[in-house]
Amino acid sequence: MKKRAPSLLLALLALAGLLTAGGCSLGRSPRPDFYMLSSPVENVVQSGKEKISGPRVAIGPVSIPGYLDRPQLFLRDGNDVKVELAEFNHWSEPFGEGVTRVLCDAVSASLTPRKGLASPMRSQQPFQWRIAVDIARFDGAPNGSVILDAGWSLVNESGEELKSGRFVQHAPAGPDIPSMVQAQSALLAQFGAVLGQMIP
Repeated sequence: MKKRAPSLLLALLALAGLLTAGGCSLGRSPRPDFYMLSSPVENVVQSGKEKISGPRVAIGPVSIPGYLDRPQLFLRDGNDVKVELAEFNHWSEPFGEGVTRVLCDAVSASLTPRKGLASPMRSQQPFQWRIAVDIARFDGAPNGSVILDAGWSLVNESGEELKSGRFVQHAPAGPDIPSMVQAQSALLAQFGAVLGQMIP
């Protein structure tokens, strides 16, 4: 009996190791997919070949509702009160920063014929005009539509509000998450083009 004890102990230790390894692999969560809002005019805006001699515009502050201020993509189909967080689909940057980036690209593209430029308000670039954006809703769901509902105001260097308005548009979301993000990006670019037309 004494001779068999070490082999029995080794067998028990091996079994415990297998159970532990199996538990670890079973409990491991899937890695999330990451997405980024993209600008269709990104390459044109960032070429850096044009000298900036036209209007300089600051974009900001850009406020987003609390339900969007999270890493996961937020899904809502139509006006349904039932919503969903896509646990394994995350933004690759804070959502508000992504929105600001795309708006800057789109406004800059609209100002290209006038050799103008739009930058985030937090940058050190001097500006003649500032556009504040307040997003009320920006969501959707695959096989449904995406909606962007945002208010905006144009302010001069003195802080005087010159114009204000609201942008509300829908677009087909497509069949999956990547196509939904592309639709959101296109809506933002459309919004930015409208804002660029408001610059005196």
